[in-house]
Amino acid sequence: MTAKIGLIGGTGPQGQGIALRFGLAGEKINLGSRQEEKGKRIAQELNEKIGKDMIIGMENSQAVAESDIVLLTIPISKDPENAEKWLVEFVQSFNDVLKPGTIFVDVTVPLVFEKGFVGLHT
Repeated sequence: MTAKIGLIGGTGPQGQGIALRFGLAGEKINLGSRQEEKGKRIAQELNEKIGKDMIIGMENSQAVAESDIVLLTIPISKDPENAEKWLVEFVQSFNDVLKPGTIFVDVTVPLVFEKGFVGLHT
């Protein structure tokens, strides 16, 4: 694959797992975070696990602007009662930097974990 892959909210468990796997497969990743320094720190940690520099940490908007494929990897469970409204506003905040033709994929799943069981948040 030659497309640049960006992860929005890439510093969480889901984003880190995806970045690690793409990095191990030889793909370059733009790891987005609300805080640029956190993105850089997590990218450095992941690159150390991979053994080479495949992941670049940056702020979410920069990751969107510099990527051809963007994966939304934020946990929906942070605010389940207002998730839909919050998620729409969050995604729309990138409208100014999203390039035409960018593939945008939401990989979040509204799962909840209770008493050792996984369920779907409704």
